[in-house]
Amino acid sequence: MEDRIHKAEDFLVKNIHKTFALIDVSEAIHMSSRNLTRLFKKTTGITIGAYIEKLRIERAIHLLSKNHKVGYVAIQCGLKSTNQLRALLKKHLDMLPSDLASLS
Repeated sequence: MEDRIHKAEDFLVKNIHKTFALIDVSEAIHMSSRNLTRLFKKTTGITIGAYIEKLRIERAIHLLSKNHKVGYVAIQCGLKSTNQLRALLKKHLDMLPSDLASLS
């Protein structure tokens, strides 16, 4: 895999709990945003946005299964509100945070 894309993935994983923009990722790996977007999709097969959503969903599932409160989970997933968390889980899993918490 392209080394810079691996570094971008590492940046995203380490910073998923923060608010950041594409420019932050591209600057961290010394690449233009446009080239990063193009190369990320070519290398991984998905967009950066889809990858970020995947990371957030995985983190949310993990934290909710440990019975963390929804507000805490939303913050740890880099979301601004519990409504954003609910919408993300509903969109991708057709589940709500309470559904996931009950699986533990």
